[in-house]
Amino acid sequence: MLSYIDRRVVLILGALALVTGTQVAVAQQAASCSYNACALRLQYGGLTGVRVVQGASAVKAEGSGWFSHRIPLFESRSDSVHFHYVEYRSHATRAGVLGIVGAFAMSVGYALNRHSSHENRALQFSLIGGGAVVGLIAGINKASSLNHEQRAIWLYNRELAH
Repeated sequence: MLSYIDRRVVLILGALALVTGTQVAVAQQAASCSYNACALRLQYGGLTGVRVVQGASAVKAEGSGWFSHRIPLFESRSDSVHFHYVEYRSHATRAGVLGIVGAFAMSVGYALNRHSSHENRALQFSLIGGGAVVGLIAGINKASSLNHEQRAIWLYNRELAH
């Protein structure tokens, strides 16, 4: 029977082997794919907007999502890539929700101002002003999400080069 210290040593060695094996698998996957075939980049299109594509042939590398694109390649990468990917999704989702809430508040305030008596002026202008502030916060979150997305792409591509 293993003593308490022996069990701890076995657990630590097992965890170390697991982490090392995962890093080796990621490195082997990156080494098996050339930079020209696997590097990610943003592609700007007219009606399609911005999308993440892979390689020289520009194969679409993203899935769909409500407010942010799901990029499966980032889910199994290093901690830094995964961190920026999670932050990208979080900020993009927040930006989408706040943008809708801000636009709705401004629309309701404007509609009340145009079609109702002028008794509730404070409510009308509060909705318009509050919606504008929420829209500004949505814009800040959108910019932050794009920054995190670009950082995740850069880190992903840097791992391919090694």
